[in-house]
Amino acid sequence: MDFSLTEAQNDLAGLTRRIVGDHDTAASSGAHGSGGFDRPLWTKLARAGILDAALPASVGGGGFGVLEQCSVLIELGRAVAPVPYLSTIAAAASTLAEFGDGAVLERRLVPVIQGRQVLAVALPDAAAPTGCTLRPDAAGWRLSGTVTAVPF
Repeated sequence: MDFSLTEAQNDLAGLTRRIVGDHDTAASSGAHGSGGFDRPLWTKLARAGILDAALPASVGGGGFGVLEQCSVLIELGRAVAPVPYLSTIAAAASTLAEFGDGAVLERRLVPVIQGRQVLAVALPDAAAPTGCTLRPDAAGWRLSGTVTAVPF
């Protein structure tokens, strides 16, 4: 088996490494705000196409997948970059891209790949109930309740 990275994965990792390396996180630390992440860096990653590169081409992404996401995550982890890539892109946006319809993608996914919004997945803990309910309504579905351990 060949476990070496493809040219596309290496290119994506290199671009991520360059953007994170050139960014002054300390200078933008005041921009973190209540979201707890570096918004200017998040915006730079979006403008470079890093946020949408690992999403399917059918939703406006680069047409790559989970291995490309791993290439990005390795570089973000190496730099300890304070951005919500794992929760927003690898978990939430990828799920939306796979299962969402056109209206959901337009409303939820487009702002994410433009760097204007972040998403989080609130998964239930098997030992504790989430306190959330999902019910159909006139607009589709309505989620209500409280989940306390949601990143960003």
